[in-house]
Amino acid sequence: MTLSAEEMERIVTQVSRGEELSGRESGEAAEFRAGVTQEVDQAREIAEELGLDFQVEIPNETPLMW
Repeated sequence: MTLSAEEMERIVTQVSRGEELSGRESGEAAEFRAGVTQEVDQAREIAEELGLDFQVEIPNETPLMW
């Protein structure tokens, strides 16, 4: 099963807010969450090394993907 854009957006929002996972999720969702968490953590580390503030911004709209 493929994750929908809404599911991916929900996961990205939860990770960026530092929210804990509530309930169970599919293996695909868990894998996506782990990847997002890793990317956010790496970006945060790079920003800290450079002495920059770090903030995750999520656009209000998801672009159409063809």
